[in-house]
Amino acid sequence: MSHELQFVNGEASYVGRKPAWHALGTVIKDLSYEQAMEKAHLADWNVRAEPFVAIPGSADEIPEATPFRELGGVTPEDFQIIMRDNPATGTGEALGIVGGRYRAVQNEAALAVAPFLEDLGATVETAGAIRGGRQVFLSLSLGGGFVVDPEGAGDRIQGYLLLRTSHDGSIAVEAAATWIRVVCANTFDVAIGQAVRAYKVRHTAKAPERLAEAQAILLRANGYGQALSELAQRLHQVPMTSGQFIEVAKTVYPEPESKRGKTLWTKKLDLLGDLFTGGGDVEYTLGNVSGTAWAGLNAMTERIDWHRKARGGDGASIAAGASGFVPAVTAEKQTITDAVVSWAKAERPKVFA
Repeated sequence: MSHELQFVNGEASYVGRKPAWHALGTVIKDLSYEQAMEKAHLADWNVRAEPFVAIPGSADEIPEATPFRELGGVTPEDFQIIMRDNPATGTGEALGIVGGRYRAVQNEAALAVAPFLEDLGATVETAGAIRGGRQVFLSLSLGGGFVVDPEGAGDRIQGYLLLRTSHDGSIAVEAAATWIRVVCANTFDVAIGQAVRAYKVRHTAKAPERLAEAQAILLRANGYGQALSELAQRLHQVPMTSGQFIEVAKTVYPEPESKRGKTLWTKKLDLLGDLFTGGGDVEYTLGNVSGTAWAGLNAMTERIDWHRKARGGDGASIAAGASGFVPAVTAEKQTITDAVVSWAKAERPKVFA
């Protein structure tokens, strides 16, 4: 599993309240926004846009350089390159190539709403930079969360808010609500009805405007949490057998035609079956919600978050995907959620009435 963290003077650009799965970075129990910016090496980057033609060196030295030969007459002059001062050396380095209208944003400005979220009761949990500094993030805990079937299963879901941005044009400045099943750390970051999960954060310079933005972010995040809570409670009321679960999984992952594809598909279904029932060598995390559509949704989500392989070894890491950084992963989770909910509604329509 690739962590893709940036390193500064041999130290990972990551800080959190608890040790991370990659065992890198700094642990601070009572983490604040100021400490997060310092220990994750996110401050004073002097992010800036410079003309592409003014950058010394070859395109091979620039991360993810745009292949101009494939752009049909577009020239390098139509682009600019985003630079920063390296946190360790202070020397300029390239982060990515963007279009001419792109405007560079400092990390301090992108994450400026975080202190106001702290004032409203959120707590900073983690912060860091990945992919050579091209993407930065800061997460905050939203508090108590909710419990699925509090009198029985007692399945706790904790709410978090992820602030993130990029310096290569891949991600706007966003706030995204992410809810995590505590017992297994499955993440839920898909669209649910009209609830808003992810939204762009405005750049504002005045404190009252930033406070209002923080209030709006929390309102949306809590609204998404309420929608997820209602969906989870309903799915928990719908029984699901292992056979029914596999049939739903087959609608998400249809049988391929090639021989090799069928072999991999069979292994995937076997793993999903083990995650749902607790068979094989997997750690069983669904005992308290077993035999329900809620367990079915979690089994498929758990495979994505914890049992898939990062393509190409150096591709998007599993951790990045679980945090919502990888659109393809989020899209797959959306397909899973839609399939499970559709099946549950057909099976027990009164539960969803």
